[in-house]
Amino acid sequence: AHYATFNPELIKPCILAGAPEGGIVFDPFVGSGTTVATAIQLGRKGIGIDLSFKYLQENAKVRVDESRLPLMEMMEAE
Repeated sequence: AHYATFNPELIKPCILAGAPEGGIVFDPFVGSGTTVATAIQLGRKGIGIDLSFKYLQENAKVRVDESRLPLMEMMEAE
């Protein structure tokens, strides 16, 4: 696991204040993917980069994919 994870509730006010619905949230230190996953759950798009390919593959990708499942299921149902 990533050493600097945080509760998504901490980033929600920043995302809501800084990006309109449908807007883009950029996280230059994506780490475990909390910010991008939370942005997606709040109806924003998310872009994240990290120097560590390991974190991107093992943590961020999994968390972001998990955050998209309800949205993808809703789209498939329509």
